[in-house]
Amino acid sequence: MLLPPPNVTGQLHIGHALMLSIQDALARWYRMKGYDVFWRPGTDHAGIATQSVVERMLEVRRGLTKEELGREGFSLEYYTLDKNLSGVVTKAFVKLYNDGMIYRDTRMVNWSPQLQTAISDIEVVWKEIEGKTIIDKAEFGVLHSFAYALEDGSGEIVVSTTRPETIPADRAIAVHPDDERYKHLHYKYAYHPLLPDVKLPIIPDAELVDPEFGTGVVKITPCHDPRDFAFWKRHTSPGADREVDIPLVALFTETGRIKPEARIQSLIGKDRLEARRLVVTLLEDRNVYRGAKEHPMRIATCERSGCVIEPMIRPQWYLKMESLAKATLEATRVGVLRIVPGDPYRESWIKWLQETQDWCLSRQIWWGHRVPAYRVIDPSGKVPGRWIVAASEWEARAEMTPEERDGCSLEQDPDVLDTWFSSGLLPLSTSGWDGGNSDEVALKYPLSFIESGGDILFFWLARMAMLCYYFVGELPFKEILLHPLVCDANGKKMSKSVGNVLDPLAVINGRTRDEIVRTIKREYRHEIKKCRRVPERFNPLEKEIKRKLQEAKVLYGPTGIRESGADALRMALIDFTKQPREIKMDLRQVNTFRQLNVKLWNAVKHLHLAKANAEIVTKTPIPILPIDLVIPRKDFAQLTSRTLNMHDWFMIDRLREVTEACGTAFKDRALYKATKSIRSFIYNDFCDVFLEFQRTDMAPDSDPKKRQLAISLTTHALDILVRLMHPFAPFLTESIWQRLDPERQAAEANTIMREPYPILEHIPRIESSLVTPMRYVLDLVSKLRTQAGTARERQEAIVYITPRQPTLANYLKEKMRILQTITKVNVNVTTNEHDIGSIQDVPAQGAEEEVETVWQTYNEALGDGRVRTVFKFQDVRERWPRSQDQDQG
Repeated sequence: MLLPPPNVTGQLHIGHALMLSIQDALARWYRMKGYDVFWRPGTDHAGIATQSVVERMLEVRRGLTKEELGREGFSLEYYTLDKNLSGVVTKAFVKLYNDGMIYRDTRMVNWSPQLQTAISDIEVVWKEIEGKTIIDKAEFGVLHSFAYALEDGSGEIVVSTTRPETIPADRAIAVHPDDERYKHLHYKYAYHPLLPDVKLPIIPDAELVDPEFGTGVVKITPCHDPRDFAFWKRHTSPGADREVDIPLVALFTETGRIKPEARIQSLIGKDRLEARRLVVTLLEDRNVYRGAKEHPMRIATCERSGCVIEPMIRPQWYLKMESLAKATLEATRVGVLRIVPGDPYRESWIKWLQETQDWCLSRQIWWGHRVPAYRVIDPSGKVPGRWIVAASEWEARAEMTPEERDGCSLEQDPDVLDTWFSSGLLPLSTSGWDGGNSDEVALKYPLSFIESGGDILFFWLARMAMLCYYFVGELPFKEILLHPLVCDANGKKMSKSVGNVLDPLAVINGRTRDEIVRTIKREYRHEIKKCRRVPERFNPLEKEIKRKLQEAKVLYGPTGIRESGADALRMALIDFTKQPREIKMDLRQVNTFRQLNVKLWNAVKHLHLAKANAEIVTKTPIPILPIDLVIPRKDFAQLTSRTLNMHDWFMIDRLREVTEACGTAFKDRALYKATKSIRSFIYNDFCDVFLEFQRTDMAPDSDPKKRQLAISLTTHALDILVRLMHPFAPFLTESIWQRLDPERQAAEANTIMREPYPILEHIPRIESSLVTPMRYVLDLVSKLRTQAGTARERQEAIVYITPRQPTLANYLKEKMRILQTITKVNVNVTTNEHDIGSIQDVPAQGAEEEVETVWQTYNEALGDGRVRTVFKFQDVRERWPRSQDQDQG
C-alpha cells in the first residue's frame, strides 16, 4: 500500500488526516490478520505547489528571487526527488523515448501566467458564467463586435469575440464555405483594424465556423486559441486545398503581459486582462467598434492558482497515451482491477481511459525532476541543433556524432517533469525496481490495493496504472479504494486561499480563539512587516487576514476548539465516510467519539476500582486474571455449558455481533460500519447494560468465584473490544490493553499491534433462548425510563412475573436495586399475583402498540393520590385482545 504523496511544504489539512486514518486502519488490520504489511508513507516534491510556496518564502524572508539564488541552491531532494528514485524516473523517461512513446512537439498548451508553466487538461477547472462577470478586474461573458475594412474598399466584415485583447495578434478571418453572404470574399483580404499595414486573408473553413452563430465570421489568432491553431495547421500545411501564408504572432509573455510584437506602443507591457479594456477603447477611437452584448461562456482557470488560463504555443515533451490506456482499460474490463466504491468512479475511469489525450510531461519550473534531454548547440550554426535523450550528460555526449563533438556543446532542457510522472512510478521505484527488466521487480509488487481520494483518480491512479503496466506488464494494484472529499460544514471545498482549511493538529491538541488568531497572523508576519508602509499592498493584505479570521471563527467556533485527541479524530473521520462523495466536516462528531473514548476508559477504571474495593474488604490481593486462566480460550466457545448471568449471555452475543460487523466492514471496505458498530456496542451494550447489571457480581461482598468470573469476563470482553477497535484508535487501545494484564507492561515486546484480530470462531454462538430473557429486561428498562420521563417526583412501579418464569423473576429480584438506579423509578418485583390489583376492565396502555412486547401495562391507584404502574409479564402469544369498543373505534 502506498500513501498518496502530499506536498512537502504544505501544512497538514483534514484531508490528509482522513487519508492517513483509513490507510493506517487497513495496515493495522491486515497486520493483526497475520499479513506481511508493506506500507510506504512519504511525501512528494509536488513541483508547482512547492515552488510557489518556496518562492514566496524567499521573497518575504530573504528578499531573493529563485534566479538570484540559483537552481542548485533552490532545489531540495526528498522522497520522489530522492537520489535512487530520481534515477528510476530518469531511466523510465529514457526508455519510453527510445521505445518511441515520448516525442517533442510544438502545440497549444494550457499556460498559467501566475505559475508561469504549462498545466495538463485535467488540471484545468472550467467555470460556467451566464453573462457579464468581473474576474481579476476584467469583464467576462461579453461578446464584442468590431469591423475589418475590406481591401477592395467595398465595405467591411464584422466579427464578434469575447477576447478583444487578442486582436493585435489576429492574422486571418474565417467564414463558412457555404455561407452565401461571404462566398464572394473567399481568399480576399481585409485590413487589420489596429494595424493598417497588416492584411488578413478571408479563408473558408467548414470545421471551425458556425454560420448561425453571431455574424458567421471568426477571427483567427493562431498563437492563443486551440481551434485557431488547428485552423492554422489545416491551411498552412502543404496538404491544404489552398495553402495560405498565415503568420504566427505570440502576443503574451510568460507572465501574461503584452509583448512588443503587438506593435501598439500603448499596449506593450500591459497585463493581458487589463489590455482587454484598452483594446476596446482603441477600436472605439478608430470607429470600428460595433457594440457588445452579454454572452454565456466557459472560462478555463488553473486548479492550483485560480488564474485564467492563457492558451499558448510552446514546445513540450509528450507521452503517447492511446496504447497505454487501451491496455489498462482491457485489464479493468476483464475484472483484474476493482474500484471501490464502483459507482460512479468505475464508469468515469473507463470513460477517461477511452478519451485520454497524449500527456504533456514538461513543466516550465525549477522544482522537480529535470527533463533528461540535451540540445546540441553549435555556435557557428553549421550543425543543425537536435535533441539527445539520455540519463546523463556523459551518456548524451557519447551519442554525439563526430561532427557534433567538434565544436558543439550540450545544453540540458531547463524544464522539469510533471510531478505525476514521478509519482506514477512509485509502485515500481519503492519496490526496488531500478528501471531495468521487469523480472527485477521485488516481491513487494504489485500492491494489493491503493487507497486515495477520488479527486486524484486520473491525476495519479490512472497514470500510475498505465505507466507501471507498460514497464512490467502487470497493473500496480488489484484494487482502488477511494475516500470522499472533505468539505467544511456548509459543504464548501476546503481551501487555503479561502481560509476554511481545518488543521488536524488543532483538533487533536485543542486551540483557543486567541491561539487561532495568533496562528493566522503569524503566517502573514513577514508580509505585514514588508508591506506595512505600502498602503496599496498592505490594505488588501489586511482585508485578506480579516476574511480568514472570520472563516476561522465559523470553522472552529467563537471560543476555539477543545482537545479531542488523535483517536477521536481518526474514528470520527472514518465514521464520516458513510457520506460517499463529500464529507461535511462537523466537529460535534469528533466530540462524540471523544466522549466514546472517555466512556471506554471509565469502563477500565470501573474494572480496576472493583478489584481494589474487593481487596480492601477481603484483605487479600485479587489478580485481574486473563480470561484464558479462568475460562481458557479453548473452552470459551463452549461457554453455553456454564451457568452465567443473563447479562453475560447478552454481552457475549452482542460481542459476537460486533466482531462479525467489524470483520465484514474491513472485507467490504466500508470501515464506517465498523466504527458505527463499535460505538453502538460500547454505549448501548457494554457500558449501559453489561457493566450496570454486573455491579452486584463485582461487589466486594459477592461470592469470590462469582466475582472472579465477572472480573475475568469483563477483562476478556475488553480485550476483544480493544483489539476490534485498535485499527481506528491505536493509542487508547494500546494503553488499555497493557493495563488489562500487568505482566504485559513488563514485557516490552508485547503490544496489541501484534495480537490477532478477533474472529467469530473465538466467541461462542449463544442460543437465542439464553439471550431472549435479557431482551425482555431491556424492554422493561426502556418502558420504565419512559415512565420516569421528565416527571419531577419519583415514579412508582411494580413488576409481576408469573411462576412460569422463575429464572427471569429471580434475576429481576436480584437486580431490583440496579433497575431503580438506572431508570430513576421506585421498582418492586414480585411473583405473587395478590401484590397487584385486578386488571379487569382496566385498559392496557400497551395494547395498541405496533411493536410486540411481553409487558402488559396499566396504572393502579394506591390511595392518597398516589399511582403506580404495573408491568405484568406475558408471552407475546398471549397479548391482550382489543376490547370491542376499541375494535369499533
